Amino acid sequence: MKLFWKLFCSMVLITALACSAGGYALIHAQFRASLDREVAALYEENDLLRFALAQELAFNPLYSREELAKAAGGISITTGQGRTVSFRLSDEAGTALGGSGVLPVEAAGLTSQLPAGQRGWVMNALADGRIYLHAASPLALEDGILYLENCREVGELFQSRSEQYRSFFSLMLVLTGAVGGLSLAVAATLARPLARLSAAARRMAEGELSQRVRVDGDDEIAQLSADFNVMAHRIQRQVAELKAAQRRQEDFIGSFAHEIKTPLTSIIGYADLLRSRPATEEQVRESAGYIFGEGRRLEALSRKLLDLIVLGRQDFPLRSVPLDGFLNRVAGAMEPPLRQAGIRLT
Repeated sequence: MKLFWKLFCSMVLITALACSAGGYALIHAQFRASLDREVAALYEENDLLRFALAQELAFNPLYSREELAKAAGGISITTGQGRTVSFRLSDEAGTALGGSGVLPVEAAGLTSQLPAGQRGWVMNALADGRIYLHAASPLALEDGILYLENCREVGELFQSRSEQYRSFFSLMLVLTGAVGGLSLAVAATLARPLARLSAAARRMAEGELSQRVRVDGDDEIAQLSADFNVMAHRIQRQVAELKAAQRRQEDFIGSFAHEIKTPLTSIIGYADLLRSRPATEEQVRESAGYIFGEGRRLEALSRKLLDLIVLGRQDFPLRSVPLDGFLNRVAGAMEPPLRQAGIRLT
């Protein structure tokens, strides 16, 4: 996968995950706070009912459980929202003994789970989709314990949470689309210098060593571009030095080949002269002298070549020679090939 798409997908994915987690946590916290308020209101209603039953017991302290349950039918409590609170009195087995109004949930599921002397609540979902908070608290009487039960419908809380999730999902789709467009622009901006670097590297690989890239800013990509330019400059300089060295080597080989060819020509010419026709003793001695001299010259050239290649010497001494003697030696060495070519040297 290209870096462009990695940047794009990473930014979109991180944003979507962060917003999703944050939105879910916010909706859940809001739902939990609302549920806690409903539980607190449920307990407040239970406390009000306990207070009303305590007043009834204060007038008739000898009430039995059945008598108190029967008397509870005349108790009515209305909340600030105008809702009449229904309640029920039941025994330890969950059997209803009396109360006011109708509770849509059974008692046995809660009363059997309560620790001794403590109150508690559970959530019940009915078959018709309604959801209730069901609370119960114990009342200690002379002939046993009664459980005071009341309910509070909280289906709207769950419905509100579902609507919030749907709204949040729609909002996330819009946000993801917006972030996707912004991520495309950001990824393109970040990847553009890298694309220039890649194109310049390909052109350098094709032999265009003068390629350079523009350096924008002072971030890591800009530093990479600057390092690329430095590298390209050094490569171009080294290639130029290599080409110059190659030219020098070719010039040296050409010059050395010419230096070797000259004494060989003289040696071959004088040897052929001695072989092809009779010569006087003086001519033989003169020819042998030139052959010996040019052979020594070849030996000196081979030593210099050894010094140049193996030892890397460059400090060969130079000395002055008389020009007339030098020209006479050249004329003598070149006499046989010049004579064969019909050339007269003056």
